[in-house]
Amino acid sequence: MTLRVEPEVLASAAGDLRDASLQIKTALDYLDNETKLGSGFTLFGQIVAYHEGATESLRQWLRHLNDVAYWSGVGIGDTVKMYQRTDATSAAQFDAMLPPAPRTDAFEVDGQAPPAGDPWTRGQSRYGQR
Repeated sequence: MTLRVEPEVLASAAGDLRDASLQIKTALDYLDNETKLGSGFTLFGQIVAYHEGATESLRQWLRHLNDVAYWSGVGIGDTVKMYQRTDATSAAQFDAMLPPAPRTDAFEVDGQAPPAGDPWTRGQSRYGQR
């Protein structure tokens, strides 16, 4: 199995998350500035109360979503910087010094061993190439 990381793709994903964060902030600004209704002790006042409750729930959800998007973008950006600082040649030389780890257990999926007659073979599983 070969793991390959492309920092440019990760950087693009981080940028997409930052863009999403800005869009979410725009939605929050809209909720804060454009959804205020008058109130009173009438039937309209009850509708306003429900409306305000719904917009507050939406506002909380958007704040949470913004936190997830923003901080995920920051974390991915930090990962990109780490990969860009890593000397690939030195990393490959270090990996080559490590002894291979033999695999002696049967290939498992969700904790279940393969059925009889379906032994694990290098690079393959009952689910195809891995």
